[in-house]
Amino acid sequence: MSYPNSGTPVVLVPGQAVTLKLQKPSYMGSAADYIWMVPGDDYALASYYGLFTEINGYIYVSLTVKASYSSAKNMRLYILKMSDYSYADTTGLGIRVDSSAYGSHYSADMATEICDSRGSYVPTFIYDPSKSAADALIVFDNGAGVGSLECSFGGTSVDCLNTSAWPSDWASKKLTISGYNRCGTSTSRTF
Repeated sequence: MSYPNSGTPVVLVPGQAVTLKLQKPSYMGSAADYIWMVPGDDYALASYYGLFTEINGYIYVSLTVKASYSSAKNMRLYILKMSDYSYADTTGLGIRVDSSAYGSHYSADMATEICDSRGSYVPTFIYDPSKSAADALIVFDNGAGVGSLECSFGGTSVDCLNTSAWPSDWASKKLTISGYNRCGTSTSRTF
């Protein structure tokens, strides 16, 4: 798939995880100098930003749509320069999340291609219980995507990505996050 790309968006459905294989843009020297970002994702994605995996002239981006997301949303994925966090281009790549698209959604998942080089790279987390549940947990993708994430609030375990399932007193409880990247490597963090 080419990047930037103004054509038909990549259509994803709730609960789907996919790794996209993109042709590395000509302006990009080392992918390590850039991050990907999906601004204004309306809380549809497990992670809205992260690191690229670069292999043989291609860059890989893993996107996981929250199973609890029930709206239809158009958004764009962009490349940002880490030196000044400016957009490397203004076209990006169209992404559409649509629960009515089951059966016609994008299915060319390239996760196996990233696991040899990035399999040990697990997501990292920023947690701020003073914010609303929707904004309290930010997940950063370190290059191998986001698989399942379980949140244990004082012993009550729920899907981290479904904030409506969080206990009403979540902000006052100790949080332990347990989860996996798309390659099956586990991670755990307590706040």
